[in-house]
Amino acid sequence: MKKICALLLAVILCLCTVSCSEEAVRGENPQDIRIEVTNTIEKSVEGFGITCYIGDEAFQSVGMDAGDGKELGMCTEEFVLSREEIPQDADLNEFRVSFRVKETGGVEFDICTLSFSVEFGKKYEFELRNEDGCYVLWSENDGQTHSGNSDEKTGDAAAQSAEIVGPWHLDGKKNNLDEFAGSLDLFPGYGEWGAGMEIRSSGQMSWYIGAEGWHGTYTVEDDVIHAQMISDLDQSEKIWDFRITEENEAAVLEMKYDNMTIYWVYGDREDAVNGTDNN
Repeated sequence: MKKICALLLAVILCLCTVSCSEEAVRGENPQDIRIEVTNTIEKSVEGFGITCYIGDEAFQSVGMDAGDGKELGMCTEEFVLSREEIPQDADLNEFRVSFRVKETGGVEFDICTLSFSVEFGKKYEFELRNEDGCYVLWSENDGQTHSGNSDEKTGDAAAQSAEIVGPWHLDGKKNNLDEFAGSLDLFPGYGEWGAGMEIRSSGQMSWYIGAEGWHGTYTVEDDVIHAQMISDLDQSEKIWDFRITEENEAAVLEMKYDNMTIYWVYGDREDAVNGTDNN
């Protein structure tokens, strides 16, 4: 009888061990929160990553390692947040995740920021998709796709947003481009690399002047573009405001930079370095 009981106990312990092992393999560790992103885009994507927040406080950024220029292809990447990485006494109902993607060539874009409550031991699944040339994220939580902050745009703001979508370049008449090119402190590398801005209908935008570059998402309110952006140089975050004006029936964006105003005009062309305006 004792041998039978001992044998049964050994079998039970074995089954428990197997069960725990299978649970670990399935990624169901009760101490983890798992964010799974499946890339469904065959080409152009070199990497993607997430930044996690509790309320407005960021506590973890993962993914987006220095790429080697190779495309990811269709694959699934899982980001694991252990209990130790999440602030103690954090309200998991205030959990937010910012998703971003790196294109082949190194250009990065923020896709969207989603708020949803989470629980330890659960996995939350998303899909990176391409819709009409723009990055969108499908969420299992609500069965919907999300991009930028486009769901916040209504009425005139949405119409105005459509009018500003596209490439922009520095105004060669209103900016002192000779100073940009000649100064080693103002915008290093401008004389070599020039400048440019791109605003997308998905709610993503980026700009660079020489070596300085920023990327992020934007919303439009009245005559102002509010852009929440990340520096390409040091990954710092900042909100940039661009005032939308008009001159000679052409749109102009005014950007405050330190103690100066920088002017952008619509269109895709080479920058007017040396102060000439190449019309």
